Amino acid sequence: MPHYSYKAYTAKGVVEVGDILASSSQDAFRVLNSRGLLPFYTEEIASNTKASTSWLLWSNQVEPSPSDYADFTRELSVLLQADLPIDDGLRLIVAQRNNRAVTDLATKLLADVLGGHTFSSALEQHASSAPAIVSSLVRAGEASGNLATTLTELAQFLETRVEMQSRIRSALTYPLVLAITALAAIGIVITFLVPTLLPLYTDNGAEPPRVLWAADAAATAVIQHWRIAVVVVIASLLSGKAILSTQRVIIALDSLRLRLPFFGDLSRSASIAIFAKTLGILLKNGVALIQALQITAEVVSNSTMSASIRSATEAVKEGQKLTTALERTGQFTLTSLRFIAIGEEASRLDQMLLHLAQLTDKATHRKIDRAMTLLGPALTVIIGLMVGGLIVSVMQAILSVNDLVLR
Repeated sequence: MPHYSYKAYTAKGVVEVGDILASSSQDAFRVLNSRGLLPFYTEEIASNTKASTSWLLWSNQVEPSPSDYADFTRELSVLLQADLPIDDGLRLIVAQRNNRAVTDLATKLLADVLGGHTFSSALEQHASSAPAIVSSLVRAGEASGNLATTLTELAQFLETRVEMQSRIRSALTYPLVLAITALAAIGIVITFLVPTLLPLYTDNGAEPPRVLWAADAAATAVIQHWRIAVVVVIASLLSGKAILSTQRVIIALDSLRLRLPFFGDLSRSASIAIFAKTLGILLKNGVALIQALQITAEVVSNSTMSASIRSATEAVKEGQKLTTALERTGQFTLTSLRFIAIGEEASRLDQMLLHLAQLTDKATHRKIDRAMTLLGPALTVIIGLMVGGLIVSVMQAILSVNDLVLR
């Protein structure tokens, strides 16, 4: 019978390491469970190569993505709503091992929780890549004693952001494939068709059309100096990435994005939706307004909108109303300011912010859907004109060969 090594949690939350005889890994899990243990790792000792490879994969750390954080908070919120203690909920997530990044994160959090740390402090230490709202909201949920509900709201917030990003990526797939196909068609025409036409002109002492000459010169330059071209492309990408990552350029691009027709309104609406959702959830869970505004400024991705929120935060510290402070920034729409003003006057700011976020999210989704619907046909027309123009020029050159033959 195969011999399995295992790692499991005891009833007191202590990690127990040992080995066991079992017919399969599933059988080893069943035997350990019957002993009152909660196993999270088993491996057949006889298979040395497989064991070392499995342990290597297990030990490698994977940084959780936004989708991973959404899955983790959703799973944990469901377990806590079933009246499970936080440590038992984390143990079950570790035992499932459905997602390696989530499992690694839950393992670290469980070790800290069992060591006496609060769940929010463990998140601050091990979930550095998570949005700022995560640890702050969890801390507020712990303070209010309503962590399960808080995690449910947090999961909905993260899932909404992930869904929007996924919809945008899915909508851009077709235009991207279309652009790649068009570039491939242009490359085939330049590489194979153009070189066969140029000798017909040069052999007859005629000057080739400018389109053929330019296409052949470009193809020749790339073929003869492809190493230099590769270096130039890589250097351009790296330098471009470095330049775009500087704070000054990011601020300039974010400010320009807000001033663009249509896309400026779309970016502003998305930022206002995130602002309202984040601030509303934080206020609903008992976070003070100033602290909630500071956290919200970190969550909003557009640097111009984030700077406006920080400016409004300083004005609120000096005694101004939030509506007045946000209005002076000039970055918030009249509709959003009206919702915030009503919330302040009725002492229901958190509810009005969440309502504003819901309406703005729906409006933003509709705008994105319309934009993505129009983007495909627009790119089809543009790429068709580019490829069609090149094909027409080449066909005219082919027809003009008859004139050379008659000379």
